[in-house]
Amino acid sequence: MNFQFKAMISTVISISKSGADSSPKKILSAILAVVLLLNPVFVFTQENIADSVSAPDTEDPLQKAIDLYYKGDFDNATVILSLIIDSGRLPRENLIKAYEYLGASFILHNHPENARNEFIRALKLEPKLTMDPLKWDPKVFNYFNLVKSQVLGSLQIETIPIGATVLINDLLAGSTPLHIENLVSGDYIVEFEKSGYISYSDTVEVRANIESRISITLKRKANNWLYASGVIAAGTIIYFLLTSEPESTELEPLGSPPDPPGDH
Repeated sequence: MNFQFKAMISTVISISKSGADSSPKKILSAILAVVLLLNPVFVFTQENIADSVSAPDTEDPLQKAIDLYYKGDFDNATVILSLIIDSGRLPRENLIKAYEYLGASFILHNHPENARNEFIRALKLEPKLTMDPLKWDPKVFNYFNLVKSQVLGSLQIETIPIGATVLINDLLAGSTPLHIENLVSGDYIVEFEKSGYISYSDTVEVRANIESRISITLKRKANNWLYASGVIAAGTIIYFLLTSEPESTELEPLGSPPDPPGDH
């Protein structure tokens, strides 16, 4: 037990024995001091991190986490990075960077599966993401490239007629025919739009190291002018049938039959 710890214990004991001169507030303060001395990491991860995340104008928590990473403090770097990612307030570019450093922290802290998940999240945001071998630890660099080679595939998209606009997971991808490289394996919602044709959407599975394909024939929309004309014509005919007076079908009375011959 070190000198500071003994001093703190002595302080708590002396306050508790002081009777009327002590107060609950003083006692709690002394106990809190002991707790903080025993667990200084608690002070950093719970108070300082929370303050950094809640007050980004005074200090950049992402840069703080990156500084901790380069100092080898992977535990606290991981905590801060997880908090700021979960806050949902990072712009896309910084979010990708946070995933990179979180994955790197996990790798250097011997948690490869966690690192894999973070690298995949970064690749989903930026499939063309690369790591500079001069910037990153070789262990991080090699593992990132391994994950990238295992999860990326491609997608070939074709339509009849060509020229359809393609959206993948609500993001504009281009127009058909279209070939997309470096897609993280998984399911994607592909939507097709073309003037004069009915919009269409489908779910496509992209598999790693394989070119997936989707080819569809778009259906033409009904001609609105002809449709409207047909509706008007049909309505006119129905109106005419309902409002016109039917011709009389009443039979005229026949005259008296002629007298039979020879009865005069």
